Parts: sequence; C-alpha cells; structure tokens
Amino acid sequence: MNFVGKLTVVIAILGLSISPLPAHARDPLTVEKYVKYFDQIVFRSEYASTRASYILRKWPGPVIKFKIGGLKKPAEKYRKVIARHSKALSRYGAPKFVEIGGQVPGEDIIFMFVRTDSMLKAGRLLEKDESVLRDMAKGRCYFLSYHMPDGKLVKAMIVVNAELPDFNIRHCLLEEMAQTLGLPNDSPYVSPSLFNDREQRQELSQIDKVLVRTLYDKRMKAGMPREAALKMAHRVISRLMGKAAND
Repeated sequence: MNFVGKLTVVIAILGLSISPLPAHARDPLTVEKYVKYFDQIVFRSEYASTRASYILRKWPGPVIKFKIGGLKKPAEKYRKVIARHSKALSRYGAPKFVEIGGQVPGEDIIFMFVRTDSMLKAGRLLEKDESVLRDMAKGRCYFLSYHMPDGKLVKAMIVVNAELPDFNIRHCLLEEMAQTLGLPNDSPYVSPSLFNDREQRQELSQIDKVLVRTLYDKRMKAGMPREAALKMAHRVISRLMGKAAND
C-alpha cells in the first residue's frame, strides 16, 4: 500500500497452547498491575519478525470502515458476529466498526475469510515481506496493521481460517478486532484476557475493558512516547478504578 511516511507492521497470531494459569494471574488487580499489562500488550513485541513499539498507536477517528472478503458463506455467517463484537468494544471507548460496500473506496480494515491453505496467500495481498509473514501458518488467524510515524493507525487486515470450529472463529474475531485497535500483543501473564493465548474468550474480561478504555481515553494521544504514555495510563486507570469503587 502507498502511504505518505514510513509504515510499520504489527502482527498478532492466535496460538494453540494450553497450560495452567501462572500464580500471579490470580493476584488482586491494582493500578500498577493494570499499567504493567498495558505496557505488555501495547508496547512489547512477541515475535522476532516485529519490533517493539516505542510510541502509542491508535485509530484517530470515531469510526473504522471495513469490508468483508474471501469465502462468501463464512463472510455472511459472521457479519453479525463482527457487529456484536464492535458494539462490545465501542462500549468501552473504541471506534465503531462500520461496514461499507464492496465498491466504496476508503476501507480501513479488510476481514478475509479463507481456507487453511490460503492463510499466507491472503496476507500477501497487503504485506510483501516474507519475514513478517513466516509465523502465520502456526496460528489460527492473524492480523496485519500499519501506522504512520505519528502513531495513527491507517490500515489493517484480519485473516480468519474459515475451517475452524465456530467457537474458535468467534473468539478469533473478537481478539483480532481488539488487537487492531492498537493492542497488538499477546502475553501469558495477562489473565483473564483476550490477549492470553491460553484462553478462548467470547467476551471481554474486566482487564480487556480497562485496556481498551485506557487506550481510547482522550488523554492518550497517538504518537505518545512509551514513558509518557505509561504515566498517563496510570492516571487514567487510577481514575477508572476510583469510579468503580464508588459505584
């Protein structure tokens, strides 16, 4: 894709491993722990083919325009699921996903439903660097996202293996949609959460809600350096926890 300025790619892959939760995942949630989770999911990189980010990345507007492509039957089947996940995410401050017609230009995200043997081929429609794509076949689904130097996200693709069981596809869509918002990483230390590959969640956990709400707080600006973003995240989360305690 041709964009003005340098684009950086981020990939998240839904893994397959299952193991017991780490003991610290059951510790009480504190502001400091939420900030640590925010740091891990927003700024770290779990793959050698992608670099850790040192600036905050997020979509700049209230709407993310998308199209659905690939296999027709699963595309039709999961359209309502995408709408339901969008509603859940936007309830906590994220932009609303709005579908546009196939002939209408200007989509921000493309959902591609493909067979197992077409997962890599689908990714090549947007990403030509094979070193970036090499880990994709190991996962059930994945996303690609691109941002400008100022941290504003400008393009993304979500590739879904349409041959997965229904339960997995529903989880996959929710996780990848959340990750394209600017929460790109997975971590075994964040639990319960969409961003933990040991879990197959169908709904946002309390941790997920706080992470989305924090990222899309108006005080969190795209392009903020990591240190400044974490300081602001501490302020945002402290207020969120204070409000929850008073409810």
